[in-house]
Amino acid sequence: MVFRHLIPNIGSLLIVTFTLNVASTVQSETALSFIGFGVQIPDVSLGTMLADGGSSMATAPWIFIVPSVLLVLLTASLAFVGDGLRDALDPTSRAGGSA
Repeated sequence: MVFRHLIPNIGSLLIVTFTLNVASTVQSETALSFIGFGVQIPDVSLGTMLADGGSSMATAPWIFIVPSVLLVLLTASLAFVGDGLRDALDPTSRAGGSA
C-alpha cells in the first residue's frame, strides 16, 4: 500500500521541494560569502565576487554587475524549473500535467 499509493504521490513533492531549496541554498551561500562567513578568498563564490566588486563600483561597475546579474538569473531559472516541475508532476493540479 505504501509503495503503490504513498510513494508516487509524495515523489513529485520531494522533487519540487529539492529544486526550490537549491535556489535558497545558493542565496544563503552567496549571502554568507558576501559578509565573510562563507567561502574564503582562494576559492571563488558569487558572494566573494560581489564583495570584491562592491569596493570598485565607481571605477569598474562590471565587476559588481556581472555576478549580481548571474545570481538573479540563476535564482529565477531555478524557481521557474521548480514551478514547472510542480505544474507537471502535481496530480491534483488544474493543468493536469499539460504544462
